[in-house]
Amino acid sequence: MLALASATSACIQDLFQDCDGIQKEARELVEHHQGCSSGDSCIRIEMGAMAGGSCLGAFQCSQAIHADTDLDAFSAQVTALNHDYGGCSMCVMAGCINPQEVTACCDPETGTCVLDTGSVCPAPQRSP
Repeated sequence: MLALASATSACIQDLFQDCDGIQKEARELVEHHQGCSSGDSCIRIEMGAMAGGSCLGAFQCSQAIHADTDLDAFSAQVTALNHDYGGCSMCVMAGCINPQEVTACCDPETGTCVLDTGSVCPAPQRSP
């Protein structure tokens, strides 16, 4: 009976929090800052560190965003959404790639900043 009450309470809290809406907002926030055009610079950010740990899938692992992003404002939005999602019971756990194995760059074909292992981003120039 206690388990049923806990599950019911979690579902009611999820409905009150609009957990799906917060997940969508988190994805849209990241996607908005991933927009780029040919020649634009992108940076890799560690979303987990920025969010201080998160159950929101968009705020786990590394992400590539436009280099001109105001990181203070972006971080404030991440923190606010992460806080709002704190009352939701569903927790997404992503499997993340090693951030040292990827490079952030703009994919002009898709118009988005991407994390790449070498097929989209030019290889880094080495000093002679």
